[in-house]
Amino acid sequence: MVKSGILIFVTSGIAMTVVADATQQWNFDVFLDGKKIGFHQFFVEQLEDDYRVASSAYFKFKLFFFIPITYRHNATEVWRDGCLLSLESETRRRGNETKVTGTSIGNMFLVSHNGETHEIGNCVRSFAYWDPLLLTHEFLLNGETGKYLPVSLDKKNTQSGFKITIKPPSGELLLKYNEDGKWIALEAKVKDLGTMKYTLVE
Repeated sequence: MVKSGILIFVTSGIAMTVVADATQQWNFDVFLDGKKIGFHQFFVEQLEDDYRVASSAYFKFKLFFFIPITYRHNATEVWRDGCLLSLESETRRRGNETKVTGTSIGNMFLVSHNGETHEIGNCVRSFAYWDPLLLTHEFLLNGETGKYLPVSLDKKNTQSGFKITIKPPSGELLLKYNEDGKWIALEAKVKDLGTMKYTLVE
């Protein structure tokens, strides 16, 4: 079960095979226990040798039926050869704002979160749901919290494509893809909230 706080484990020559077009876009309606609470959008565009990924999320719901929660998350990532070159994200929840930035410098990737900077190694990847090949890594960077998390993946074929279960230290996320490898759905149990689902809007 994913901890409450709604972590967006969020958004190349080695692995950018699913995103074949110069630009692609995903628009998801987001539901919590069957009730629509907002949206999450992803836009991927090719810039010569790089890929730029912009994402935007907005959720509004009530915690424990009476505590109003408004959540906004915006992030921009730049990828090259299957690795993150840079990351910028802003998250606002109940009036509190957090920022995360990341930059690849030589053989290092530096991450700053709320004024604190640390190094997490070379060829860093994030929770890039839109390209399943980018998820095949022992660690993935959470673009909302700046944490570099150990993960395990389980891939299974389905009648209409395949599904991937991602297991970070706390909880798990289920991703669904069609036979062409296009991301079409997400499901996660969020602690204290319920089951969150992403449904692709065609």
